[in-house]
Amino acid sequence: MKIWTEDEIIALKELYPLGNNINELVKLFCCSIRSIRSKAKEFNLIVDTDYSQKEIEFIIENYENMSYKKISEILNRGESGIRTKALNMGLSKSKRWTNEELEIIKTIYPTVGSEYIKENYLPHRETYSIINMATKLGVFRENKDDKYYNKEDLLLWLRDLAEEIGRTPRTFELTKFSLPHQKTYERYFGGYMIACELAGLIPNSDTFGRSIISYSSRGDRCLSNSELIITEFFICNNIDYKKEQMYYDYMNKDDCGNKRVDWIIGNNTFVEYFGMDDKEYYFKRMEEKRNLCRDYNIFLIELFRKDLNNLHNIFQEYIS
Repeated sequence: MKIWTEDEIIALKELYPLGNNINELVKLFCCSIRSIRSKAKEFNLIVDTDYSQKEIEFIIENYENMSYKKISEILNRGESGIRTKALNMGLSKSKRWTNEELEIIKTIYPTVGSEYIKENYLPHRETYSIINMATKLGVFRENKDDKYYNKEDLLLWLRDLAEEIGRTPRTFELTKFSLPHQKTYERYFGGYMIACELAGLIPNSDTFGRSIISYSSRGDRCLSNSELIITEFFICNNIDYKKEQMYYDYMNKDDCGNKRVDWIIGNNTFVEYFGMDDKEYYFKRMEEKRNLCRDYNIFLIELFRKDLNNLHNIFQEYIS
């Protein structure tokens, strides 16, 4: 069963009356159509499109210079219904996001959310638009789900679903079966695979094509055979390392989110194994990590498949 956050309910109230965007709502809220309609019914949300010609003309004449709230008061119509009609007629107040607006979302959204930003910083932006842009930027509320979830429940639901379908759920299946989104598990446990481990489940190969987890001779968790090879190389050659460290421990959290570095050696030298650089989505993540290291003057050693047979030369100066 989906647990709705305060921001999602606000967005639902604004968007649902549009009536023709249900598939977009499914993507935004990561739940089924049935769940959306059930929640809309709870708040008596309906599609309001029956307008007189006089009302339509008034909206067309005033939508640019008058707020939706003011128009709704004059026409004695719901604000969401006014917005619905305007959008359906191709009338939109939306404009390109400025760098200043994007910076507000990046720096403020994690602690206060969309409604506060709309009221105090971006009065001309709709709350659902703010939520959408925050999602695109990879910005999420800090601890926003604390009042809804606890870790024990999240793991219990994961185990129950695994028992129901006979295997470990893949990330895209979570919301399909009404569990919290993958991002929730990442916020609470640092990663979906970690949550699977804690739930006593064997992780599936998933979005990034990783194989079943293995462990080094020192007990380090390795997400691929290549990671295991590199970790064992460090162990055998007495190279001190830290495994799976958070980027934000060495940088500004707002810049790096929940990114992890594969290893840290020497004087805070980052080591990343890029095993799927031929894939577009993976290459984007590589570039993000490269840029972070450059911006914070951190030396980054990049490893690829071709380097697995040349580790002694690459790390010669670190071998004691």
